[in-house]
Amino acid sequence: MLATVVFTNEVDHWLAKTLRPGFRHVFCAVDHPEHPQAVVYNLTGRGLLSVASSVYGKALALHYRNAGLIALSVPATPWNRPRGPFTINSCVGLTKQVIGIESFALTPYQLYRHLMKEHPSCASSFD
Repeated sequence: MLATVVFTNEVDHWLAKTLRPGFRHVFCAVDHPEHPQAVVYNLTGRGLLSVASSVYGKALALHYRNAGLIALSVPATPWNRPRGPFTINSCVGLTKQVIGIESFALTPYQLYRHLMKEHPSCASSFD
């Protein structure tokens, strides 16, 4: 199963100005071969779930990249619950839970660096 992780500047949180430009917010879309894609978006602590069109695989990442955003296609294991005593209620925390990864990333840029390190092949998706 693939997930498209999208990094953007679109956020209205007061701390956003302290984050790296281009990496002030993150959301993800999880791909499933039998169901439409679920786009999970957490903005200022309020989760939002919407359903995207039935575009599967790396095509959705390409769609977001064509819109000028940074988008990575990474493997998702949503049933793999991350270990730890708590999860921070943020766009990064929600994205990590949805795609089922363990990481100490607290900011979108830290999550980007983690994903690039763990899945170097997602870098080739920029070509």
